[in-house]
Amino acid sequence: MDVISLVGEPFDPETWNWTYKVLGKERICVNNTWGQTETAGTPLAGAAWLTPMKPGSAGLQFLGADMDVVDEAGNSLPPNTLGNLVIRSPFPMLCRTLWKEPERYYNSYYSQVDGSYFASDLAIKDEDGHFWVVGRSDDAINVAGHRLSTMEMESCVLEVKGISEAAVIGVPDKIKGEVPLVFIRLADGHKADDKIKESVRNSIVTQIGKIAQPGDIIIAETLPKTVSGKIMRRLLKEVVTSGTVAGDVTGLEDPSTVKHIQEITNKKNNVTWLISIFVFKSR
Repeated sequence: MDVISLVGEPFDPETWNWTYKVLGKERICVNNTWGQTETAGTPLAGAAWLTPMKPGSAGLQFLGADMDVVDEAGNSLPPNTLGNLVIRSPFPMLCRTLWKEPERYYNSYYSQVDGSYFASDLAIKDEDGHFWVVGRSDDAINVAGHRLSTMEMESCVLEVKGISEAAVIGVPDKIKGEVPLVFIRLADGHKADDKIKESVRNSIVTQIGKIAQPGDIIIAETLPKTVSGKIMRRLLKEVVTSGTVAGDVTGLEDPSTVKHIQEITNKKNNVTWLISIFVFKSR
């Protein structure tokens, strides 16, 4: 019996089911996990063939880790409630400090919830103790006072036939504060047109609501990723909001992807500018 283990991107239920049923012919164990460089392992995981699987779940508390999902004040949330993922007590592999920078370590990981390691990830814990890690807390979008999960929106996008990858970021909006911007990469053999964009928009609105309607949908040939295959949404946001990348790119698998995103977003901005001028002159 085979085991497929995963780490990195949140694993949406539809892709989980495809992996289990189509790829594995329902004869595999799908061991989705969660971990960080700072944890030196996966404190959320399953024990192959010993713990139950749930589509999209990152697993149970693993190897003695004490995990929880809490609100902004550090209070444990009821099952199936979106909140902040924390580690309540240390375990042997957890990073203890930063070299010659203990204050920076405390401010980065322990200042948010007293006595707990703050993972900066959003998660849901169900009544059976399974955790769903849905994305970075700074990836959540605040649209007109509504906090929306980018991972939830990306799951809606990936349900559209012909889309192989998706990334959602929030961009500034004068009225709503932020609006979602969707990047998609098409599967081989599918055409980039307005019809597929409309399908993406309808999927998000139908499953989440009009509040999550994207401000725009951009079709890209490739998306910036780490060497482990994680889409670097931070770089997408930097390019869209400032036109350049000022942050660290040492973990980028292919630097040319940033140039590609710059080109297609600049082209998009230029078209928008020309349309605005045309409408202004027409008036």
